Amino acid sequence: MTRIVYDMEQIEEYEPGVTPVFFWGYVQDQQSYITMPGFEEISILGVSDSPITYHGLEKYFFNYFMSYDVNVVNTADILDCGVEDFPVYPEKGSIQMVNGVLVVKLSN
Repeated sequence: MTRIVYDMEQIEEYEPGVTPVFFWGYVQDQQSYITMPGFEEISILGVSDSPITYHGLEKYFFNYFMSYDVNVVNTADILDCGVEDFPVYPEKGSIQMVNGVLVVKLSN
């Protein structure tokens, strides 16, 4: 997640804690996602090898675990912007400003 924050900060229009940020998809759905050994054996509801297990926890993860202020929004306003065609992070173009919202595409 620190790499994602760094790459978000490279977007000129991005201002930490102010610019709305929308995360599309889940980190653990990426092909490059590295799982933690042993977790493949666990099937308890609510247990995951990712710090962000479902949408809505991103803000808490950034604010409380990373001490980084991110204005996470859960909005459908950007859904018609073609985000489906964005490349998946960490590819170039996976983080873009769309109608004043920083969109980070984590998976398809």
